[in-house]
Amino acid sequence: MSFNKTLRSLVNAEAHTTLTAPAALCLKLLLEKHSEVVLQKEFYPYVWGKEGERTTTNTLYQNISLVRRGLSYIENDFGNVVQTIPRQGFKLDDALKVELIPGLELHTQLTVKNVINSQKNASLPLNFFF
Repeated sequence: MSFNKTLRSLVNAEAHTTLTAPAALCLKLLLEKHSEVVLQKEFYPYVWGKEGERTTTNTLYQNISLVRRGLSYIENDFGNVVQTIPRQGFKLDDALKVELIPGLELHTQLTVKNVINSQKNASLPLNFFF
C-alpha cells in the first residue's frame, strides 16, 4: 500500500512534516479508534503485518515517539495528545475531535481539532493524508 504520510496544518501552510510509514500507520490506527485505548498487541499486525510477531515493544514506543514529534512539529499542543496507558497501549486525548473527510483517490483527510488549550479560542486543525 502506498500513501503520502503527510501531516499538514490547515492554519499554517508552512507547518507540515512527513512521518515514517510505521509511525503514520500508528497514527492512522489511533485516529480510527480515537475514542478507545488501542492495545499494544493491536499495533503489531496493523503496522508491521506478519513481521509484527518479531517487532519489539521498544520499536512500537519509538514510532509513537515519532508520531508525537510530528504532531508537535505542526503545533506544540498536539505533542501531548497521544496518551500512554501503562501496560496496555495508547489513546488520543478525549478532548480531541476527529473528523474523517473523504478525499480524492487514495487520500483521506483527517481533520483533528485540538480543543485542549482553552487559551486559544480557535481550533487547530491539521490534515493527515493517506
